[in-house]
Amino acid sequence: MAPNVDGVFSGKRMPMTDSASVCAGSYTDAVQSLKTKFRGAVGSAGLAPEEKFEVAVFGHGGRDTNLWLAIVEAVATDSELRDKVKVSVFSCSWVDDDWEWVMKCYVERLLADGTVAEGSISFTTKKYHEKVSVTMGR
Repeated sequence: MAPNVDGVFSGKRMPMTDSASVCAGSYTDAVQSLKTKFRGAVGSAGLAPEEKFEVAVFGHGGRDTNLWLAIVEAVATDSELRDKVKVSVFSCSWVDDDWEWVMKCYVERLLADGTVAEGSISFTTKKYHEKVSVTMGR
């Protein structure tokens, strides 16, 4: 049963905000779970040897960044997935946010040091309310 408005603002702990019920596993658990799911998906996709299974992540902040990092780690550290999956991240932030350059530099570092395979990762900056010409210019 969904909580009502009075319950939400009563000050009482609710199941979805109780710290004992929030944790479904660790980051490591999430990475391992992603590896298992991606192996199954890639295996059943029927890809030609030169094709990659493509994963897109759209997000605008911390949770989305954590998800993206977990996906990249799952793919980069698994020999079955490393050359068969491409992870594309699309940020979705406000025009005046400027955090994306850090993530773009991180992608470049992962490629440069060989952590991820060439052609297996991309990061595209998107901005809410930005003119299309500005977005396309990037």
